[in-house]
Amino acid sequence: MRSEKSYWLNRKAHFSLRKSKTAAGVASVLLGISFLAGPLVSADQVDSSQASSQTAVSSSEVPSTTSDNSATVASQTDVNLVPTDTQTSENGVTQTTQTVQTPDLTAAVEEAKATGLTVNQDAAQVKDTLDQAVADNAQQAKDIAAKTAQYKEDKDGYDQDVAWYNEEKAKSDARTAAYNQRVADLQNGDSQLVQDTVKALVQGQESQAQVNLTGVKNYITEDAVKRLGKDGILGQYATEQLTAADLTTSNPYSSGDNHWILMQVGDKVTATYTNLAAAKEGQVSLGRLVYTYTLLSSSNKAGSAIVSISNDPTVTATMGAETDSSDKALSMGVDLSFFDTKGNVIDLNDGYVILSVSSLNHWNGLANVSATDYPEAIELVANDDQGNPLSIGWGPYDNNDGYPAMKDGRPETRQLAMGDYFKLFGVTVSAENPVKIILPDGSVTDATQVTAGGRYSQENGHALVAASDQALQSYNGQSDVIGTYNLDPVTGVVTYTPAVRYDASNHIEKVIVGDKDTVATLPGSSIGYHDGALYAENDNEYVAKGATYNASQTDSDSQAWDSPSSPVKAYGSAGLVLHNGHLTFTASGNTPGVNTVYWFATNAAVMALTKPTPAPPAPTAPEVPTISYHDNQIIQNADNITATVHYTGAGDLTPKDNVQETNFSGQTGNDAVTIWSQNSHTFIPIATPIVPGYYASATTNPNQDPSIVPSVTVAVGDPDLLTTITYSKLGQLIPVDQDGNRIPGHDAQTYPNDPTDPTKIDDVIIPNIPGLTPYIDGQKVTPGTVYTPKYIGADTLVVYKNDHQEATVTFRDDSTGQQLGSVITLVGQSGQAIDFSSANQRLLDYLANGYDLVPNQIDLDGLQLRETAYDQDPGHRQDFIVRLIKEAAPEVTPSHDAVAEKEEVIDQTNQKPVVPQAQAVTPQAPATEQQGATLPQTGDQESAVKTSFIGSILMAMAGLMGIKLIRGRHGRGQDDN
Repeated sequence: MRSEKSYWLNRKAHFSLRKSKTAAGVASVLLGISFLAGPLVSADQVDSSQASSQTAVSSSEVPSTTSDNSATVASQTDVNLVPTDTQTSENGVTQTTQTVQTPDLTAAVEEAKATGLTVNQDAAQVKDTLDQAVADNAQQAKDIAAKTAQYKEDKDGYDQDVAWYNEEKAKSDARTAAYNQRVADLQNGDSQLVQDTVKALVQGQESQAQVNLTGVKNYITEDAVKRLGKDGILGQYATEQLTAADLTTSNPYSSGDNHWILMQVGDKVTATYTNLAAAKEGQVSLGRLVYTYTLLSSSNKAGSAIVSISNDPTVTATMGAETDSSDKALSMGVDLSFFDTKGNVIDLNDGYVILSVSSLNHWNGLANVSATDYPEAIELVANDDQGNPLSIGWGPYDNNDGYPAMKDGRPETRQLAMGDYFKLFGVTVSAENPVKIILPDGSVTDATQVTAGGRYSQENGHALVAASDQALQSYNGQSDVIGTYNLDPVTGVVTYTPAVRYDASNHIEKVIVGDKDTVATLPGSSIGYHDGALYAENDNEYVAKGATYNASQTDSDSQAWDSPSSPVKAYGSAGLVLHNGHLTFTASGNTPGVNTVYWFATNAAVMALTKPTPAPPAPTAPEVPTISYHDNQIIQNADNITATVHYTGAGDLTPKDNVQETNFSGQTGNDAVTIWSQNSHTFIPIATPIVPGYYASATTNPNQDPSIVPSVTVAVGDPDLLTTITYSKLGQLIPVDQDGNRIPGHDAQTYPNDPTDPTKIDDVIIPNIPGLTPYIDGQKVTPGTVYTPKYIGADTLVVYKNDHQEATVTFRDDSTGQQLGSVITLVGQSGQAIDFSSANQRLLDYLANGYDLVPNQIDLDGLQLRETAYDQDPGHRQDFIVRLIKEAAPEVTPSHDAVAEKEEVIDQTNQKPVVPQAQAVTPQAPATEQQGATLPQTGDQESAVKTSFIGSILMAMAGLMGIKLIRGRHGRGQDDN
């Protein structure tokens, strides 16, 4: 990771603070002022806009109650109140929950979402005031914006790191891919890398290495090794030839020597190889190798084997033992450990250790040489300086000089430099003077190779023939060639090689590999992988048997593969990619009596794989912040209470309803406590309007005076107030006559309203109708006086009766100036015709008794009083005077003298009055006493009737007789003119 890892940690955070506009003004709100102490306001003086004494606050000016109880209004700039729930209680209080939306919080949340932050919305919170809600929104917006900005900055830094990381990661991936490919190649036996490495290992040698053994029970002395070696390679490993003197427990060898030891089945010997050559490029230098050899089985009955452990780990070991049976195997287990120069063990599980195994032989018939087949001696010829031929003969085994034999798996050759011998005789051998072969028949051949026949051929004259004629050397279809002579004609060097024959053995050397090891077979190698083991499925020992190369060099063949330095050593080799480090080498199939001997070689290389520099740690993405926000809500409460005065009953004159209204506003805080703008409100009293002709007769409150709706104090939750004022018609003063008929010209009069009290009436004045006397409920009332009705809504009938008037008729004797008889008092009603019948009767009586009328009296019409009605003036008595003169005739005493000097009162009120026409009269002050009292009548009615009848007759007679009457003047007693 770059040093910039802390890039985002070292950056400075820059924030842009957004100022929100806030109103600085504070709205004053006048709350709950009552007018209880003020003057009454009439309903016709108050409209609905004046009915409430509270200053109206619009919904956009929601009061915010602060700690000092002052009313403030939060700035509504860019604030949106969204109703989310409205509930109305049973008592009419409306509670509206409003979400306070502000653009800064909305924008901050949307920006956070767009930026990729995890945004959670928590439950809404209720604030005590709008100001608090707006302030909390602003704080939330600020916090969210800060986190968003920080995340953006961190994300930008992260994106830069990712770009850098991706570039580095691509490079690392390329290195890793190459490394992985190399690892895969190393672990793949068919890969070119492994095959090339195995090939190189096969050819490698560690001649300077040193070995130290542990666990050896018996070393073989050097003398014994030499002695056994005289018998060739097979005889070298004849355990039966060892004696106790040949064995020692002390190591007679130096660390740079091969170590010869005798092992029994089950013995373990550990060889530690050091002083190893430097590793090649791409390989790890090894400090030491530790191989543990375990003899697993032996081909001899003693269960033993002679083992030669080389100081060179690439040569490894050779082992051998007698063969009792071709089925017996000589097996050696090998456990390999590898250490680097620092002493660290190489972990084989990584598969970086590549091991070569070599010298895995398979022969189907062991090559051997007959020790008793001696060849015919060869004779060579060359010319001397004179051109004379000189011949010299040579037998390879003449003079008992050995016998044909095998050495190191190859036939042992015999060689002689014949040129030197020719030179002793003065013959110089050269290309110009080459050495040639003389055949047994004496002929000279230019052939440089001749075959030696066996006894059969010798007996038949074919002891030596040119190689091209070796078919002549056969017996019963079998070759009778026992050897071959090869001549270098230029140098004269002649070489004899015994012919090789093959026995019936099937010798196979195998390496049993671990289950986890990867087998690497080499192209062109004879070694393959079969049933968990590496070995040559076919003969790889002899070209004659089908092998590509001979294992051991024979004749002139230089391409033998089974030697540490052979250039074609890989022909008998294979490779392994080690994972567990355990191998088992085994050989079997030899013919009994032929020692089982085999050599296996290993070489190892640890590939120096440098693990690629890992990619820098991927930058850690900034943790996506999780932000939570919540809506802020305010709970507005409103209770609009109206006080309505409803008027009814006055028809078109009914006043309009008077409506007062007050608005309670309150805010419910997060503690569920509601703070109201006012605790109560008092509606002003409303005076009931005066409606002409009507009175306020009733109210819905039976205990309430209808003249005024008193002030009422209401609180939140109180119901609307409704007071109904009912108007009723005022009664009328209705003038009627005695019969109940309306009096023409005198309409009914509605009671006058009391100008100050709608429930009362003003003074009701009894109308004055001249000549009539009003009666109410049978009681005489005085016109012009105040009448108080019992019920102001009920009509009052005023029965007008004619006035009780008095009229008097006085008879006076003008002769004496004395009153004649009693004064006749007539009682009647105003407008009623005065009944003068009684007076007229008396007049007739006086006339009949000698009296005569004084002429020209206005009150008389003939011999009777003129028809006249009672006048309209109840305070005025109408007096009529009849003036009489006494004649000189003898006096006749009237029939009524018995009641003379007594006043006669005649009540005429029972007669139907004459109703006078209406006159404009000024109401009079009420009378202080009854006028026109009816006086008691004198005499009885019967005598009066009789008298009246007699008088009438007398009057009629007097007229006929021409009696002169003296008329009296009406009323005032004045004389006639």
